[in-house]
Amino acid sequence: MKFKLLLIIFLAISATQSFAQNAVKAFSDVKNVTVRNVGIIKKNNIVKGYFTFYEYDKADKKNLIYKLNLVDENLNDLGTKEITGPKDWELVSSGFDGNNFCFKFYDDKKRTFELKVYNQDGVEVASNPLKINYKPSSNSKYEMYQQMTSPELNIVENNGFVDYTFNDPNDAFIISYVNGGSKNTWQQTYQPEGKSKVMLPTFLNGNDEVILTAVTRIEKGMYNTKTQHTVLASSAKTGAQLFEVSTEIDDNHVVPINAIFENGNIVVIGLNYKSTKTLTSPPDGMAFLIFDKNGKLVKSNFKTFEETLGKFLPMEDHKLKDGYYLYIHDMVRTRKNTNLVVAEKFKKAVDAGGLALSLFSNKAGPIKLQLENMVVMEYDLDGNLLQAKEIPKAKGSTGVFPSYTGFLTPYLLATVADIFGWMDYMYTVKSDDNGDITFSFVDYDRLDAGAKKTENFGQIKYHDGKITVDKIPVKNEKATFSRLMRASTNHVLQVNYFKKEKKLTMDMIKLNN
Repeated sequence: MKFKLLLIIFLAISATQSFAQNAVKAFSDVKNVTVRNVGIIKKNNIVKGYFTFYEYDKADKKNLIYKLNLVDENLNDLGTKEITGPKDWELVSSGFDGNNFCFKFYDDKKRTFELKVYNQDGVEVASNPLKINYKPSSNSKYEMYQQMTSPELNIVENNGFVDYTFNDPNDAFIISYVNGGSKNTWQQTYQPEGKSKVMLPTFLNGNDEVILTAVTRIEKGMYNTKTQHTVLASSAKTGAQLFEVSTEIDDNHVVPINAIFENGNIVVIGLNYKSTKTLTSPPDGMAFLIFDKNGKLVKSNFKTFEETLGKFLPMEDHKLKDGYYLYIHDMVRTRKNTNLVVAEKFKKAVDAGGLALSLFSNKAGPIKLQLENMVVMEYDLDGNLLQAKEIPKAKGSTGVFPSYTGFLTPYLLATVADIFGWMDYMYTVKSDDNGDITFSFVDYDRLDAGAKKTENFGQIKYHDGKITVDKIPVKNEKATFSRLMRASTNHVLQVNYFKKEKKLTMDMIKLNN
């Protein structure tokens, strides 16, 4: 109980504590760590601490000892728990829903994905295993789906975890849910009418009553790129389908990117297309849809980029000047009852020489995305753009895509790049009332004239309509890998792993303002 008691006390008093600047924490005898082994403890979207989960020692021939460490937001120890598990475990993802920890494991020997939930004492309280009927490393269709679907756990704040898995020859997917508080677990197979060439689920939002999933389907046919988009509502208690509603309204084809529960309704924000080929054509603008709790459309607004963004930034044929597109990363409803959107400029390019590649080019070769500035936009509830600001950052690029992806639209490649973590946007931090919102990103540039280029951590800060920017250099050349993670206001946590020394460090860095 000491493990849990320390965490409960810390969560209760942390809001009144001053922040310890330049705090450092180190763990020794750490084996086989990746970025998935470190996570954030949040309560009501406020950072309250961090957890690490990693291989520590052998238990016997078949099992290993893993360590679960907790620290508070000042990197003070909260406790350590040893957990024994099979040596074939591969940690795919992890998370904390405000009450319990969840780890998504894959056991290659058993061909099983499993969501395992531990309480704040480190005791397992729920699990949801799913045996798959293929071997991921040898199934080409699964590999394609894996590239298009995020492996990360989806967190329902204070109400459990959601995961999507493909496990059916008819392209159906399975929604898995687990809640450590209620001990509730379920699995539901989504099988649409007709058959699709590709079907992709995306988590939109959830609460104690409903789980919202955006479903994208590509119609059958070798050269067919027509898509269908729906919002699927599932019961959080049983997984039963409550409703599924199309986001095709007249000649508007909406790809949902976010959803908000508001006044008993569901507000869906998305990109609007004038073509059914939403994966191979640029969006026309933004869409704002309101559905009631039964899925009936109450209100819709559609705004083109030309009539909104064009007032603030130069546009050419749905794109920014010089052929750039905007990839939307996140949207937040502010205290002023507006929608704040963060996006990143990008365009498709050839790796050799970095030359821009036209959508209809016949060129082949390694394909990548060229990344540039961040863009923040604020919309009112009717979709009118109130302000837009472009935040300069150095030109960068994603990893290289295979040459056969050259015919794919830049937006589709950007979606894949975002899943891989290749974009420069990192995460969003919000205050309790959404009056203060911070978008974080990485910038590889000089902070001062004459200085060397360095990896910088940037923050775009919004306060009741005012936007400011802050940057600070962060780099550890000797670490096997480094990861920047969200922290309290005006801070960022840098996690470094040194494989040779088997050491994991946490460094709390204070920003400029």
